Amino acid sequence: MTTMKEIHWFDTTTQVKADKKRERMQARWTRIRAQLENPDGKLSRWQSEIRDRAQMQSDEDYHSFLTRHCQPEDVFGDITPSYGRLQQDGYARMLALFPKARLILLLRNPADNLWSRVAHARSNKQRPGTLEENFAQRLEIDSVQTRKVRIEEIHARATAFAPTAPVHCLFTEDLFSSRADQTLQELCSFLSITGAPAAQHDFTQNRGSYHPLPEDLRARAVQQFSASFAFAAKHMGRVPDSWAKDMDAYL
Repeated sequence: MTTMKEIHWFDTTTQVKADKKRERMQARWTRIRAQLENPDGKLSRWQSEIRDRAQMQSDEDYHSFLTRHCQPEDVFGDITPSYGRLQQDGYARMLALFPKARLILLLRNPADNLWSRVAHARSNKQRPGTLEENFAQRLEIDSVQTRKVRIEEIHARATAFAPTAPVHCLFTEDLFSSRADQTLQELCSFLSITGAPAAQHDFTQNRGSYHPLPEDLRARAVQQFSASFAFAAKHMGRVPDSWAKDMDAYL
């Protein structure tokens, strides 16, 4: 894997989006370079990745980025959540570059997922109003944020637009529970690799800091995303405890 978890390439579907992303990465690289004691000296791995992402302009550049920063024998990936919104052209570009690509879909409780996304968006973009007000507004409109958590639609697009790519679904909550080892072994089997057990599964980075979702808003969200809850229960044959609690209480 690259140290850059979210590369954000296939979701820059227009030239305007691609240019804006490249400008942000270029500004970040400029700040990093200005802090280096020897800007023309040897870079760390993550510094060279920032530099190369800032210069990325084509699908071929993306392919070179991954193959250059990963070992040839590695299984490598791009963990960009926005790829869940990809349409046919995005999947076509992906498979043209990597015909043997395998897709992994993380299923997170839709109510918790949207609460987290709204909290991050409000913090990053300095949106006015309380977190509760921002969340309620998202529930009232069919926004990009709400479409990101409709896992049944994401899965349907992936299987329709990338029929040759195997799809593996797993619950985010299972990665931080007593099922973590089993979940990771199943993922390794899907990727045809041998996994090494980790000492702990409750470690996270860049975790958001916000208060719990109020129960009245949780009820609205669970009811609004009832199709997502139903899809997960049917497709996976079970749901984590937090999902089951919400389904029992509000559906």
